[in-house]
Amino acid sequence: MFGPRIVLSPDFAVTLEEMKDKIQHGKLTVTAQSTVVLDGNFRLEGNNYVDGILKLNGNIATFRDIIIKDVRYHKFVNTY
Repeated sequence: MFGPRIVLSPDFAVTLEEMKDKIQHGKLTVTAQSTVVLDGNFRLEGNNYVDGILKLNGNIATFRDIIIKDVRYHKFVNTY
């Protein structure tokens, strides 16, 4: 097993400091069999848990307390 697959687009964060800033008020827990794609200018807050497949895409948005507990594909989009 290779562990979780996590993709960060340049729109989300380019540096570790940018990534910490986007998740500073929250936590993202990803299980070993999960896939997460973070794409856009948004923040994660609260306790976020992924055990499956998740793509977050947003523009000046905040996602809070996301819980994914299955292997289906979930996509959350928030654009202004």
